[in-house]
Amino acid sequence: MKILIIHDRPEVGTEFAKIAQEVAGAGARVDLVQDVRAAESKLKADYYDLVAIDLTLPMKAGRQDATLENTQ
Repeated sequence: MKILIIHDRPEVGTEFAKIAQEVAGAGARVDLVQDVRAAESKLKADYYDLVAIDLTLPMKAGRQDATLENTQ
């Protein structure tokens, strides 16, 4: 199982990543990024079974929202 966590506060994101790893088990891979651009890059490069998104992420420069577009 591959999990992507997107959170702009490192201390919170790290805690979520630890919990996700414990719950998903040793065979799981948990990636943590801190912004939408990094998340888009990860999503374009790989498939994730679960994506956990901080709903209060800062907006991307030049965009009205912080949504993740379909990357396929």
